[in-house]
Amino acid sequence: MARYVAVPLKFTAGVRQSRLGIVDDIRRAVQGARRAHPGLARSQLAEITLKRRGKELLVTLYFTG
Repeated sequence: MARYVAVPLKFTAGVRQSRLGIVDDIRRAVQGARRAHPGLARSQLAEITLKRRGKELLVTLYFTG
């Protein structure tokens, strides 16, 4: 059975600086999670869940490996 590490994030609605919008925000969050948690450096991003709650977007990154 695969072992997953979940990293929860929260984004608020607003003007995105990148033309890729939330995709670029998630990419930066993955990089930040790997810097903050060196154990994730060799892990692969296996899944992303998105859930809207009002003006917030709840994102959970699931790493495996």
